[in-house]
Amino acid sequence: MTPLSDLEKDAFAEILNIGVGHAAASLSQMVSQEIKLSIPVVEIMEREQAVATLAGLENSSITGVKEKFAGSFKGDAFLFFPEESSLELVRLLLGDELPLEVLTEMEQEALTEVGNIILTGCLSTIADVLKEEITNEVPEFSQGEASDLLRSQDFEKNDKSVLFLKTKIMFKIKEKDIQGHVTFLMDLDEMDAFRRKVAQIFGMEVEA
Repeated sequence: MTPLSDLEKDAFAEILNIGVGHAAASLSQMVSQEIKLSIPVVEIMEREQAVATLAGLENSSITGVKEKFAGSFKGDAFLFFPEESSLELVRLLLGDELPLEVLTEMEQEALTEVGNIILTGCLSTIADVLKEEITNEVPEFSQGEASDLLRSQDFEKNDKSVLFLKTKIMFKIKEKDIQGHVTFLMDLDEMDAFRRKVAQIFGMEVEA
């Protein structure tokens, strides 16, 4: 696989920024809180390296929501939160007055809805930018160590590299920072289709 050019990285990052930005704006209205985004990270890397990069918390427990998407290219979109951050976010959505045991029971449903808003909104905007029809499946909730959640992917076993797109979402809640990560992973064949679609829209050249 030909390495990404700086122009491609900029184009991919801009598409991700637009998509996540629109979705974050919708969520910001929903929770009536400020939401900030980091500069997206765009790389082609070994799957294990992607796992290690995202799991910067290494073996810390995280909460995740995944949506599979498909079109002329396909892959998996993820929204991850460290476990303690996810609980803070649920408190914001459902109310500070709720006892911890009730919050725990409702956490999965609330976070799945947050993931649905962010990921579906992001995919919809990416589809608009690329003039592409993208379908997505019902979001799946999961909890555990980052390495386990990412290694559960159903990429073809002979594809060792993936396109890794990641941006950080910062929820500023009552002077606390709640961090989430939006991540897109595609295997080599889907990555190539995505590159060609982006090149077509942005008027760039991609090697055959």
